[in-house]
Amino acid sequence: MKRLLWLALLVALVSCRWDPPPPTGGSGLRPTQSLDEPNLQPLNKIERVRLIDERAGNCPINELKIPGEGAYVQGTIGGLAVSPYPLGTTPGDPLTTGNQLAKLASAPFTGPVAILVVDDFNGVGVREPGVYFLDQRPGDTLANLPARLSPDLTTRAKQQTLELAALEAGGQLSHGALVFNHTLALLRPLGFDMAFDRVRLDVPVAPFGLEPFDLILADFRDLGLTVAAVDTEDFDTQVIVGRVAATLQHLRLVRGARHFAVNLSFGLVPCSVLEDFNASRDRLPTLEAYQEEVLSANGLDANTFRDALTSLLTTPVGSDPFVTLVKRSGEQLVGGGEVTYLTAAGNYRLDYALYPGYWPEFVSVSAQAVSAPTAVKDASYSNTGEVLLPGGFYALSAFDPASNTWRPYPQISVAGTSFAAPALSVFAALDYAHAPPRCARPPGALTSPLAFFDTDPPVSTPLPKLNVPLEDALSQYCS
Repeated sequence: MKRLLWLALLVALVSCRWDPPPPTGGSGLRPTQSLDEPNLQPLNKIERVRLIDERAGNCPINELKIPGEGAYVQGTIGGLAVSPYPLGTTPGDPLTTGNQLAKLASAPFTGPVAILVVDDFNGVGVREPGVYFLDQRPGDTLANLPARLSPDLTTRAKQQTLELAALEAGGQLSHGALVFNHTLALLRPLGFDMAFDRVRLDVPVAPFGLEPFDLILADFRDLGLTVAAVDTEDFDTQVIVGRVAATLQHLRLVRGARHFAVNLSFGLVPCSVLEDFNASRDRLPTLEAYQEEVLSANGLDANTFRDALTSLLTTPVGSDPFVTLVKRSGEQLVGGGEVTYLTAAGNYRLDYALYPGYWPEFVSVSAQAVSAPTAVKDASYSNTGEVLLPGGFYALSAFDPASNTWRPYPQISVAGTSFAAPALSVFAALDYAHAPPRCARPPGALTSPLAFFDTDPPVSTPLPKLNVPLEDALSQYCS
């Protein structure tokens, strides 16, 4: 009986997500083009059917499958790097960042709190085997080692081939697995043992019915903190919002958590655009090539329309169920508790964050480059976000639940805003885990005080965010 009542309550709470409000250019939404530019909509796909289909909703993309260059910066692509590292750099240690976060958040931590890592845990981490040396040339891959490499580099690259293959076979090279693993690594300095659990939840689907999905939980019992892996499985945001809502409800009712940090290390694009791009990827492997083809198919001048088309292809359609979730989750899902929604700003050198981070309801996180254990500088690849935190390089250390040990991979590392965002999610959770938190939501407010960027009234061009280091953000925007 209790199960039926809980499911009925959950259906009522998340049912609003299936009928989002009509698309608007309202507060916090960046229009796809300024008012004096020719209207690009409706555009056609290459196959001459409608390119932007608002009924299809929005889909998540991450740095391992995003159209364009991804996180390619001096030896990294898609968030992964293989040595040798860029000249003069040493991979950072998540333990160092974790210690800094623990100092900023005031102990003792009393919980119960939770972090949700909402990401793709099923995707292939590396589309094709690749090794990226400082003198990289086209065609250099682990499977086809260039003859000019010295024997020691050749041996190292072959070893990396085996390590990457083993990690991928174990499901540890998906984008979600890398972000989840990094989140756990940031918590290691606190010295608490982890216990893993798998829970099957039933999520309401439109127009009625239930869809089961598996939730992976890492419990830090002494800390009173749970880290949950919420798999998007490449679904659209209407489905993902249902999974997030079900996870929040489960952690509140079963684990007793009332305060949450929800980590979204992905961007959003119209599902119809992503579907069309993926269908053309064999022939048009980059966003730039795809863009030129769309311009040609629609008879548009590339020089006139290229920038507007870029904005159109990468801007979600209309309002999104995630925005509705942010506004409703505190009172309806977590019993008046607090939820901070935070996102990776993106790795495209833009002076604003990708959606959903551009929406004012979300805190966007940009990346600093850890070039040595004590040296930090802004990462050249990072978009501009609100809060600036270290994003790597971090030497990969993968946790093996079977042996309850961490295995280091000193020649493989992660980097990008996807690995800066978990640092803020850890801080937010630790901050919530004691009373009073520094960044408590003010009475009547919908979002964290760290989400201090807004675009009200609406703007016709992207506005840069403030890119404030966490310590400065706390002093300026939190108690």
